[in-house]
This record gives sequence, C-alpha cells and structure tokens, in this order.
Amino acid sequence: MKFAALLLAGASVMTAQTSFDRLVDQYFDEYFHLNPSAATASGFHKPYDTQLEDYSRAGIEKGIALDNKYLPLFEGMPQSDDRDLVISHLHADIVNTQDIRQWEKNPDV
Repeated sequence: MKFAALLLAGASVMTAQTSFDRLVDQYFDEYFHLNPSAATASGFHKPYDTQLEDYSRAGIEKGIALDNKYLPLFEGMPQSDDRDLVISHLHADIVNTQDIRQWEKNPDV
C-alpha cells in the first residue's frame, strides 16, 4: 500500500509543471510551427515532416513577432541556466532577423 502511495506521489511530482516549463512548452510549440525543420531535427516528426519554413516577408515577420513576444516573458522568469539559454537563443534570433537581416542578404538561408 505504501508503495502505491509513493508511486502516485512520484507520478504527480513528475507531471507537475512550473510556470517556466509551461512557458517553454508554449514558446516551442509556436516556434516549431514557424520552423518545422527545427521541429523535425528535434525529434518532433508529426505533423512537421511534411512542412517547410515560410521564408516570405510575412513568415519572417511572424518569427520576429514571436521573438519580441517571448523575450520579455522569459526575462521576467526567475534566473536559471535554462532561462538564460532560451533568452540567448531569442537574442541571437533577433540579431539575425532584425539587425543583420541575413534573410535579405543570403538566399541560402
């Protein structure tokens, strides 16, 4: 009986998500929707295997909006290595899309 109680308690702890975990899940759900090749490379094959990125101006603008939406949300989270990693990813994407504008200069991107 004690084993069953411990097993249930452990399962509930394992499934409990922090607000940071929920934000990460929400961000990557949206990010993978805009970047299906990245989703496939990360192991999420359905429904992304049959999709490609939208490299039109509208598609790039959606990516910029996504970065600008989530950066302040992650910056508002308690400091952690995981949080800092996501913030670094967002900053790099912002530099590439808004400052360097690599998508305008290099047709291979």
